[in-house]
Amino acid sequence: MFLIWRNTCGSILGAKTSLYAEDWNRPKRKAQELDDICCGSSDGFIELESSIASTLEEITKVNIIDVSSLEDHVENFFKSYVEYDTLRSSKMTKESHEKALADAQRRLDGAKMAHEKLDGSMEKLQATLADVEKDLKALTYKKKKVTALINKYQEKLSKSQENVTITEGEIYTIEANNVMSNDEVERLTKLEGAVEKSRQEIISFKLFL
Repeated sequence: MFLIWRNTCGSILGAKTSLYAEDWNRPKRKAQELDDICCGSSDGFIELESSIASTLEEITKVNIIDVSSLEDHVENFFKSYVEYDTLRSSKMTKESHEKALADAQRRLDGAKMAHEKLDGSMEKLQATLADVEKDLKALTYKKKKVTALINKYQEKLSKSQENVTITEGEIYTIEANNVMSNDEVERLTKLEGAVEKSRQEIISFKLFL
């Protein structure tokens, strides 16, 4: 349709006066860019429609040539294009549909695989956490027992330290005393015997015969 329309425009231009040649060539050049317009936004198409309508209006005003048939072609062209653009925007070709579906399926498969991998890692981490919590519970119980035992031994240790201190004091006292000579030992032994003898005599003494 685009080629027919452009060829028709060219034929009319060749047969008409050069007075409107440049005016008509402007929209014609735009029409020759329809391939780009159809693949892009609708702004270019709207500009083309406005330009052609303006040119046809100027030619009609001077009443030099009859452009009624051309106006019909232009009207049919724009009606057909609007329908074409609407269908193109709302629907996909079979090839595009299959390609888009295949791409989406591939992305979905990849996303599912990544999700399954993460899910597996999460399960392993949860199992590890459960083991750690179990070990932590056992260690907490063990900690309580060890703490109680430490407190018990701390009490014993304090008493033991007290005994050590007392014994050290005794040793210090003993070391501080003068050591008797052999003569003094002998003298002490004799005095001990005399004391014992005197004690016995006191015990055995009878006041009344």
